[in-house]
Amino acid sequence: TLFRSGIAVESDPVIARNSFTIPSPPGEPEVLAVGKEHVVIQWLKPETDGGSEISTYLVDKREKKSVRWTRVNKDYTIYDTRFKVTGLMEGSEYQFRVSAVNAAGNSEPSDSSQYVLCKEPTYTPGPPSAPRVVDTTKHSISLAWTKPMYDGGADIIGYVLEMQEEGTEQWYRPHTTATLRNSEFTVTSLKTSQKYRFRVAAVNANGTSEYSESSVVIEPVERIEIPDLELSDDLKKTVTVRAGGSLRLMVSVSGRPAPIITWSKKGLDLASRAFIDTTDSYTLLIIEKVNRYDAGKYTIEAENQSGKKSATIQVKVFDTPGPCAAVKIKEVFRDSVTITWDIPVIDGGDRKS
Repeated sequence: TLFRSGIAVESDPVIARNSFTIPSPPGEPEVLAVGKEHVVIQWLKPETDGGSEISTYLVDKREKKSVRWTRVNKDYTIYDTRFKVTGLMEGSEYQFRVSAVNAAGNSEPSDSSQYVLCKEPTYTPGPPSAPRVVDTTKHSISLAWTKPMYDGGADIIGYVLEMQEEGTEQWYRPHTTATLRNSEFTVTSLKTSQKYRFRVAAVNANGTSEYSESSVVIEPVERIEIPDLELSDDLKKTVTVRAGGSLRLMVSVSGRPAPIITWSKKGLDLASRAFIDTTDSYTLLIIEKVNRYDAGKYTIEAENQSGKKSATIQVKVFDTPGPCAAVKIKEVFRDSVTITWDIPVIDGGDRKS
């Protein structure tokens, strides 16, 4: 039997290549930790590896003030999806992106991370001092405390105060705001027959500290203080005012409970002649259009259940003198008369000329 070959035919051109493709992009890098010169980032694996095992990841960094991306791992392989980027500059902000590599090549870069600032790492602060009593009333307790010795490397942005009624286990906040800005607070609407404990924690950007030691047991009671009157230096000397002017006498007042204030002057009804304004911290006496009869000694008295305090203020009014009194004929002559009189009670604020 004789065999012969047929006519040869040619196929279309074919390129020899692998059956797999490049991976899909990894997930956006997230920052796990920050230091002065390093950042630890983490990302998710690509959704698909393109049919070939991921051999490494490529990490790029970019400084905020720059438009150029720089490769971080030029000479070494990254197998894990977590990486510590070193050699960064303190005070600079960086963002990162990641590409996956397989036998077919490099994936598209991931979405860029948020910018992160390289700085000394910070932590939650230490606890403040135990709250101490500053003042109490029948229904309130005023507290103060000292800021923590250690702020965690970040500014203290506030405090959280908690209180506990004696005989209970529950702690709760007496303030409606999330934090207190200052290291002092007055707790109000308390029961007079109840005793309380207090504790406080500090807050910075990283969180809340442990609570301080609790305060001693505190009972809201009204404090008793003997009244006191404080005269300014001007009032300790003779106060001078011209006729027709205004007389203003202001005296600082203290005492618990708030004392009752009384102004008096011999021969003058101050209730009708003067305007008197009294608060818990001061008392003010005003006389408009003063005249010679407003001169003299003014007495102020403060009194409460724990005692009494008084002070005097000497006032001189420059005015024409009052009339002379007891004019008498002493001797009578043929062409003259000798008379006598008493010095005026009111001299007009100056010696007779």
